[in-house]
Amino acid sequence: AANGVSGATIAPGGDVNVPAANGAVLVATNLTADNVDASGRSVTLNATGGLNVRNASATAGNVTLTAGGNLTIRNALASGNVAATSGGRVGLNRTIVGVQLTFASADIAVGSNALVGTVGRTSLIDITANNGTVTLGGAATGSGYRLGNSEFGRFAAQDITFRGGEGAGVEIDALTVRGSAASSPNVTGRLLIVGEGEVGLVGLLDFVEAEDGNSVGISAGEAFLATVPGGGIAVTSASGALV
Repeated sequence: AANGVSGATIAPGGDVNVPAANGAVLVATNLTADNVDASGRSVTLNATGGLNVRNASATAGNVTLTAGGNLTIRNALASGNVAATSGGRVGLNRTIVGVQLTFASADIAVGSNALVGTVGRTSLIDITANNGTVTLGGAATGSGYRLGNSEFGRFAAQDITFRGGEGAGVEIDALTVRGSAASSPNVTGRLLIVGEGEVGLVGLLDFVEAEDGNSVGISAGEAFLATVPGGGIAVTSASGALV
């Protein structure tokens, strides 16, 4: 469909390919399929249940993906922004690139081959954890919402904001963040961690290879607590000196 595809509900079953070279792709209410490929000037897909997106490409706008259940994304490329909202887990498996990347879900899984953002194109990655138990850093597996240290290492942007939603606090476990001086930085600007409840620091937040433009911000709606020993923050340059 050269001039766009629009519908409230699409339920073909099996795999579905929705190309719109000169228009927008819009499924306003419910897309039901095993796997989805969609391309257009912009792409907006909604599903009341789970959604498995193999490839979503927007050449002149945004990619917006919303699922009531789990949302799995292999590739999502946008000239504008990429937004993914899931009532369950959002899975990021390969290449997710846009100007701003927004993820909101009850859990997250970032595959070992994932590349989420690039410091050259992505100004902000904004992550909201909609779960009563939220952990950033440490192991990727466990109860509640967990964005593990190795998973975080696959993100790259000028700024990254991680927040606990719906009144949740955030526990910060061992987390390594690569700064601007790294050959493959996570953050070239600011890392901001926001908890509507308590923010607890139980491991070392280790911001390495940082430069003057790098910073760490922590905001707690209630209290900011650090476990001693174990919890701490270090921001160091490529030479290991404190910044």
